[in-house]
Amino acid sequence: MIKYLALFLMVLLNLNLSAQENNTDTNYNVADSEQNIQDIGFNKKDLETEIQKIASKDKDSVKIISITPNSNLVKGDIYTFSIIAVYNLATKDQAQLQIGFNNGLDPNAYRMISEASKIVDSKTGYHIFKVKARAVNWKETGRDFNAYVNISEYPHSSRYIPLSSNSMPIKTD
Repeated sequence: MIKYLALFLMVLLNLNLSAQENNTDTNYNVADSEQNIQDIGFNKKDLETEIQKIASKDKDSVKIISITPNSNLVKGDIYTFSIIAVYNLATKDQAQLQIGFNNGLDPNAYRMISEASKIVDSKTGYHIFKVKARAVNWKETGRDFNAYVNISEYPHSSRYIPLSSNSMPIKTD
């Protein structure tokens, strides 16, 4: 019984830390403009190429194509990440994009940042997430610190299976 109580408290503490460690940067305008893309070191032509690639698939899909910063992060420090995700919505009229990181207690579990979710109704497009998260180093487990994006049916229940997902490693020291 004590073992289960301790596990419950760890999960509860983990959920509480999640709200403090991963959040949106409310001072950022996520308008999908060419200037925003260039500000994070990506160019419009490469973005258009990535959108064309994902649009050629006849299925729901999402892919992270850029993360800034993406290397030499210090474990425990909080960073503001700019993440570009492209998507293709083939089976639904509307969907929800969500972003998260595996920076909790388990390297195989992702903490989603609900405040940063984006409802999309176009069939193909992209979104720039600008979110804060604490960097972790999972080298001792053989795993990477990752950003994770998914696209899911909208609306959906609190328990759902994404239509598609993708992750990208972020290098930590």
